[in-house]
Amino acid sequence: MKVKCFLSLFFFICIIYALPVSADQIVVIADPWCPFTCEPGSADPGYMIEIAQAVFTKSGHTVVYKNLEWKKAIEETRKGKYTAIVGGIKSDAPDFIYPDKSEGTSQNVFFIKKGTSWKYNGIDSLKKVKLGVIQGYSYSEALDKYIADNPGKPDVQVASGDTPLQQNIDRLMKGQIDVFIEDPSVYGNYCGSKNLIKVLGAIQAAGSDGPPEKIYIAFSPANPKSKGYATELSAGIVRMRKSGELKKLLSKYYLKDWE
Repeated sequence: MKVKCFLSLFFFICIIYALPVSADQIVVIADPWCPFTCEPGSADPGYMIEIAQAVFTKSGHTVVYKNLEWKKAIEETRKGKYTAIVGGIKSDAPDFIYPDKSEGTSQNVFFIKKGTSWKYNGIDSLKKVKLGVIQGYSYSEALDKYIADNPGKPDVQVASGDTPLQQNIDRLMKGQIDVFIEDPSVYGNYCGSKNLIKVLGAIQAAGSDGPPEKIYIAFSPANPKSKGYATELSAGIVRMRKSGELKKLLSKYYLKDWE
């Protein structure tokens, strides 16, 4: 009887030690911003979501991805309701816990028809063109002010609805606008996924309003595990980059490594 009890205890201890240590449910939150963060539950949820999944599932964690309006996502994650926001820059939430390694970059780039001589050279250069923007987007302090100062004027045309980028592309090709603003990763992914080869050949970049900004998966300041998650994520990205896994993942979204 004692031998049986000892063996049972031995096997129980072995099973306990074989289980993942501190396996958590990591809930990440973002607004839709493909290819960074796309549709939850889809085969292509966004490359930043897939990075989180690749890194944390190796440690036995479960990653759950949800969509929420960006300001609300920051507020709720700050309180600890969610584990992390996805796709933010440090100025969005400076009190959050950030990994040492970024998960991408974002930049406001101006796109024009090929053969057009216009180049972005500060806010004053926009006064010479009809500009296409997307409703509800925040670009930069200077650009946001210019857009706000020209409401309803033909010099600034606002695209809305389910396909605002497509609207801006169509308007540019029809000559209804002269230039639109978009992140190059968003633009490249959209054209690649929609097989818009002719568009890629007919449109070119014409400057930006600043250098690329690093974007992150940023963890809640209310969660005591956030520093550990941030460290684990940075180490995981280094590992993915070294193994070639990151390059393969990014190619799925028509992107290249940001470093």
